[in-house]
Amino acid sequence: MAEINEDSAVVVIDVQQGLCEGDGKAFECEAIIARINALTRKARSAGIPADLVDFAP
Repeated sequence: MAEINEDSAVVVIDVQQGLCEGDGKAFECEAIIARINALTRKARSAGIPADLVDFAP
């Protein structure tokens, strides 16, 4: 995992739950969500901003 320092921020953009469900779910979706959660948890525990940007037309 990349090093996080005080100049860092984590921005997670438009992760759709629907892409992780059903027959057409995204490849390795569970692993991707786990990596996102681990990275945001690590950032927040270090006092680094971690934000979700939700795009809805």
